[in-house]
Amino acid sequence: MGATSERDSLVSRIMGGRTLPVLLIIVFLFAGFLGWIYWNRFEQIFALQGEIAELKKRRENLVEDISDLRERRNRRNDVDYIEKLAKEELGLVYPSNKSKEKG
Repeated sequence: MGATSERDSLVSRIMGGRTLPVLLIIVFLFAGFLGWIYWNRFEQIFALQGEIAELKKRRENLVEDISDLRERRNRRNDVDYIEKLAKEELGLVYPSNKSKEKG
């Protein structure tokens, strides 16, 4: 019976005294601190995920630009394309065509 009464007195001392409210305050403060730390981490993760998505879109646009530039570079070596540019944009004609137009 001695062990039971000691336990009862310990429980009544914890429940009846100031120990329980202090322990609850410490537990809530600790839980709040952990929540604050993890919330900041989650905010950083979400911000970085948005930045990653934006960079992926930017990368896709750059890949498309590179593809277009390569195509334009390859056309610069095409004689038919150069002739077309000379006629349409610069208004150049072959000397034989020029004499036909005058006569």
